[in-house]
Amino acid sequence: WIIGISAIGMIFGSLIAAPISNSIGRKVTCILGIGVVFAVAYTLFVIPIDISMLYLARFLMGVGLGVSQSISTVYIAEISTPNLRGNLAVIPAMTGCLGVVSCQVLAKFLQWQQLAIVFASINIPFIIMVILMPESPVYLISKDRIEEAHKVLRRLRGKNWNV
Repeated sequence: WIIGISAIGMIFGSLIAAPISNSIGRKVTCILGIGVVFAVAYTLFVIPIDISMLYLARFLMGVGLGVSQSISTVYIAEISTPNLRGNLAVIPAMTGCLGVVSCQVLAKFLQWQQLAIVFASINIPFIIMVILMPESPVYLISKDRIEEAHKVLRRLRGKNWNV
């Protein structure tokens, strides 16, 4: 169960990602649904009082991964130009593979609690980077924030782009 319960969390995370991101935005969903969820999950791994905390941690890791795969794909599709969209769409899968490989390599040298601390700490720069990224222009338009969407598109594509 400790390994398999994350798959259940991933399904749950994937299902809740769209309604949450349509309500509060792609950016805030990334911060809360990925950064905070993973930070809490790995922190629970560091200080498990009993086995139920490990189950909860693994479930939350699945939720974070489900949100991550859903929202990152949507965000990339919404900010990219059609000629770059296909190339950028592979980024979530590639980073997922790099995450698995990095975990396996680090696990060779670290105990599982130390590994959890490393991965919990990685969420700090992740959250900072997400705070610095612009909100999706599609989300902004859905909330009638047209001028803000134009500014985001100009920031992403350059001042000469016709928005």
